Amino acid sequence: MVRGKETVKGLSLILAVGIMIISTLPISVADVGLFAGCPLSNRLTYPFFHTSFIHAAINSWCLLTIVFLYETPLLTFIAAYIISASFPVGALSFLYNNQCPTIGLSGMCYVLLGSISLSVGNAKQYWFMIASVIGIGFLFPEAVNSWLHTYCYLSGVLIAILNKPV
Repeated sequence: MVRGKETVKGLSLILAVGIMIISTLPISVADVGLFAGCPLSNRLTYPFFHTSFIHAAINSWCLLTIVFLYETPLLTFIAAYIISASFPVGALSFLYNNQCPTIGLSGMCYVLLGSISLSVGNAKQYWFMIASVIGIGFLFPEAVNSWLHTYCYLSGVLIAILNKPV
């Protein structure tokens, strides 16, 4: 089991460095973003692209913090990627005011945040902070995909519930 957690730490470090490097490249959001009707390649790669170096740094920091502080299991890490890639953007497109493509690792981070939601010290404060951050995102629908964050966080909570010892 320790090897799996060490593997996740290594993968997250490689991912964070890769994301930081990719964020410096001149890549169009329209070519790599997640949007209704996008190709499978966009769905699988949108988490690796960011709008800026700062966006990439914040998402990388979040990922590394979760993985290193809460020792994320390998299967949870893989599930976080799959869940964020499976966001039903087409089915939920009626919720969006704009059709700007989504990019960034935040969906995967929110799955991981949800997966630890039952094991944090002060759960009420934790849930309030997560709800506040997601709620603030709804104030900026042109810049933040709060529906993706909500979907991913609740999926992570489901992972936490399914993995909670009885």
